[in-house]
Amino acid sequence: MTAFAARPERNLLAPAIARLAPGEGATPTRHPGIQVYRVSEPMVRTPTLYPPCVILVGQGEKRAHLAEDSFAYDARSVVVITSPIPMQCEIAAQPDAPSLSCTVSLDLALLGEIAAALSALPPAETRPRGTSPPTS
Repeated sequence: MTAFAARPERNLLAPAIARLAPGEGATPTRHPGIQVYRVSEPMVRTPTLYPPCVILVGQGEKRAHLAEDSFAYDARSVVVITSPIPMQCEIAAQPDAPSLSCTVSLDLALLGEIAAALSALPPAETRPRGTSPPTS
């Protein structure tokens, strides 16, 4: 494993996640399907099954490995996972700069229904920006 250092990167989500995740690990929120996470120590490369979700990092950096590929994501990134996928994950964190993140579960059946409903709509009328629709 190649170690990587925690970056001080943080965004506006970090203080809110810190309040919602006072302890280590996963903390459910009052909103079903939304969890927040605090990790204060580095986590070595660990097998993880990612469900369909959106991952938002408020502070810190994570690295995901899929076969021979790997990618890092941090407070400047948004990760969208559209189907369950097994990966290995490592986290750069330290007590004075914990990794703070949030996951929002994706309901794939609901997304499919929305996509089907949107595709059934007639095409929107297009006109140059700033012009008014024609009057009869």
